[in-house]
Amino acid sequence: MQEEFTYSPEELEGIRQSLSKERLGSYMALAANDLREAIRLYERNTSLSEALYGLLQGLEVPLRNAMHQALALGVGCEDWYDSIVWQMAQQEQIANAKEGLQKKAKPITPGGMVAELSLGFWVGLTGPKYSVDLWEQHLYKAFPNAKLGRKQLNRRLEGIRILRNRVAHHEPILSRDLEKDVDSILETIGWISRDTERWIRKTNCFYERFATRRN
Repeated sequence: MQEEFTYSPEELEGIRQSLSKERLGSYMALAANDLREAIRLYERNTSLSEALYGLLQGLEVPLRNAMHQALALGVGCEDWYDSIVWQMAQQEQIANAKEGLQKKAKPITPGGMVAELSLGFWVGLTGPKYSVDLWEQHLYKAFPNAKLGRKQLNRRLEGIRILRNRVAHHEPILSRDLEKDVDSILETIGWISRDTERWIRKTNCFYERFATRRN
């Protein structure tokens, strides 16, 4: 069981110095410069970010796998990343992914590349530059449960990518409409797989944590 923290003045000051004035700034503003409350808000931000990480993972892994499968089937080979004419940004991301695998002494395989490529790479494939060659021919098949256009999907994924980066970089998220964010993530998972959406919805702790407010 997690122990109760005392929040003595000395401990609060130690935490303030450890986290830095800049890191606590937004929380101090929300807490009307009450240090104890600001640290409690920081804790809540961490707790909800932990729960969101599970949801984001629940989307990112199926997303890249579904897009990989659609491209492999459409292009006719598992290493489709070597067969498509890319824009400069995607060329660099693919090269960086290969370099990353090599540095880890891992073979450059389709499975390894799918895992190594960033969420930004996959979101970029739904951008306007790939509308005809990738979306209209292949990538729409990665979302069998949705009737949506490329622009709608790109906006949705870009918004989720921004949230994901805030969570990954330990940034404040309390000012966001987090319930709306979660609904958006779950709906997007459902566009790929209804079963996976139900699984994530039932096993994630976000709603429980969101409803719990410490005194």
